[in-house]
Amino acid sequence: MGGTWTTSVVAPNSQISLWQSITRECFSPLEVVAGGQAAFQGVAELNTKGRLRLSRVSTEAHRAHQTRNSISSTQPGGFSVKVVTGLSMRVRQFGEDVMLGPGDIALIDVRSPCELIFPEGAELTAIFLPDDMIRHLLGPRGRPSSVRLRGSGLGGLIGRYIDGLWRLTEEDLGDMDFSMLDHLSTLIGRAVRDIETAPLTEMQHRVTCERILAEIEAGLANADLSAEAVAQRLRISRSHLYQVLASNGLAFSNTLRERRLLAARRFLMDERFSNARVIDIALRCGYSDAASFTRAYGKRFGQSPMASRRGG
Repeated sequence: MGGTWTTSVVAPNSQISLWQSITRECFSPLEVVAGGQAAFQGVAELNTKGRLRLSRVSTEAHRAHQTRNSISSTQPGGFSVKVVTGLSMRVRQFGEDVMLGPGDIALIDVRSPCELIFPEGAELTAIFLPDDMIRHLLGPRGRPSSVRLRGSGLGGLIGRYIDGLWRLTEEDLGDMDFSMLDHLSTLIGRAVRDIETAPLTEMQHRVTCERILAEIEAGLANADLSAEAVAQRLRISRSHLYQVLASNGLAFSNTLRERRLLAARRFLMDERFSNARVIDIALRCGYSDAASFTRAYGKRFGQSPMASRRGG
């Protein structure tokens, strides 16, 4: 049981409205904002097998939030367990603000306010875990200490488990839906406990990495932005900056280049910048000339900046 929905079936000026309706009726009570434009490309799939409620989403860049007003009193409590299968997402809930990359998992309490930000677009596979299956496993507060599970170790196993559940047919599953949910909830409970007992150094690295990424985002227009400059602003050594990034599977130069090119792509596809010259966008993203920007952009996205602007 399930279905597939796409915004391509309606006119561009109705697409964001349709996506919000799809999200509210099939997934979560989210308010959706997409770059101030009505046009919005999104595809959602819902797959329900007994008590298993799985979904997949692929969209353009946007942000979504749920507030106390948008959360219905009749909505069942539980957690939406979202596996980031591509791109990245930012989650704000319970005072935490974290960035998740491919393979990472977000644990979203569907009865509490939150904000989800997809800077380049969303590529997610998710499963809903009802309160009676998961909340008692998340500690005395009934929620994890972090909304993010890393996509390595046990977190990686959980991501593959959810992907496997998506691929199962009704015939494969039989009457094992409850057992599968129970097993998955147990794995997530264990992963949450592992986070809470993680060495202090790991927790410090996570916080420092978020600060490094924030400094990179803030300095994209600075053509001279360097690891040394970021380290100086954060009052850490350059070697420690490299160590923190490496522990999160990142390198400074690659991360800076990727963030610049993704920012440029957002500008090129935003109608508010439709009259901006390519060189102006290149300068906004830290490139000193249009030629080097165009080469880097084409290598990353397989098309020229102008092709992206035309929607090619």
